Amino acid sequence: MKAWQQLNQFERIWVSVFVAITVATTVIFSVQGTDYASPISVLLNWVISPLAAISGLVCVVLAAKGKIGTYYWGIPNAILYGIIAIVGGIWGDVFSNLIYFLPLQFIGIVTWRRRMADHGTVKMSGLGRSKWFAVAGAAIAAVLLFALVLSAFDNWFTNLFRDNQAFYGQLAAMFGLQTNFLGAVLDASTEIFQILAGILMVLALKEQWIFWIATNVVSIFTWSVILISDPTAASWVVPIIVMWVGFGVNSIYGYVNWSKGAANQTVPVPEVNFNAAI
Repeated sequence: MKAWQQLNQFERIWVSVFVAITVATTVIFSVQGTDYASPISVLLNWVISPLAAISGLVCVVLAAKGKIGTYYWGIPNAILYGIIAIVGGIWGDVFSNLIYFLPLQFIGIVTWRRRMADHGTVKMSGLGRSKWFAVAGAAIAAVLLFALVLSAFDNWFTNLFRDNQAFYGQLAAMFGLQTNFLGAVLDASTEIFQILAGILMVLALKEQWIFWIATNVVSIFTWSVILISDPTAASWVVPIIVMWVGFGVNSIYGYVNWSKGAANQTVPVPEVNFNAAI
């Protein structure tokens, strides 16, 4: 497999351990948690959930190395994770994966092919301090504004981006909240951060990893709350939590790799109109 050949020894060990953990959690939780009379339950627990986790990890490991293969693995991951999000009622993730990330994979393939170096790795760049502060500030403002919209209005659009009601109820019980604003902030941050990270990734900018790290932390917390609110969903939720933990570790590894890669590149940073992109 070409993807396997592109990994160094540490990365092969890391992927192998992750796959073993994913398979183990699938077996442990799916043996008792699967309704074998339901083909959908069998497919979700034994096929879709573990394959989403494994394809997702290979995708992000290749992204950390700046290999274009990340986008080829990102296609099945976006589809599979989108299906899981539908089952879990995480409609914001449905939108981000099937409407945003899926077509973005094809845009990324075209863009990265134009920026490939001789050694088969994309030419990495950085935004620079001033542009990074501008982007980070815009991201925080966008999250707060979007959270206000999600918490203040109740219509089809806001319902699309809110996590399932069990999540909001459990979150309110855990923190003694009277409003849904914290849940709205979490929902808004995952959407905004992923959109920005995807744009920065296509542009081969190292700052993407800061947004991926933030997204992973929020997603681990969100799916953990969903598991607490509905323990019967463990058979398909636990592999997804494992996937996000793997993403989190890899995002730190990716930031280190891309920081080194960007420092070694002499390629100028592309001019980006972020107001138009967002």
